[in-house]
Amino acid sequence: MTRLLRGHPSIKVELDDGHVVAIAWADRREPVEVCNRWRVEESWWREPIARDYFKVVGEHWLALIYFDRLAGSWHLERLYD
Repeated sequence: MTRLLRGHPSIKVELDDGHVVAIAWADRREPVEVCNRWRVEESWWREPIARDYFKVVGEHWLALIYFDRLAGSWHLERLYD
């Protein structure tokens, strides 16, 4: 099962040499490994979206996170059970 999170809450992401190594959300920090990544750019004619997506796995989480390249912020979009 998957939980799509409303509002895509902001998260803290730790990087090592430009690579995602941990995420922190809801007072919990989890070392993670990136399983997959991709870039989305769309809607340039109205409200543009420019995001780098990462599917990450840790000991307790499998999550979909993204870096909003326009706002310069990290967000949690989805948690998988």
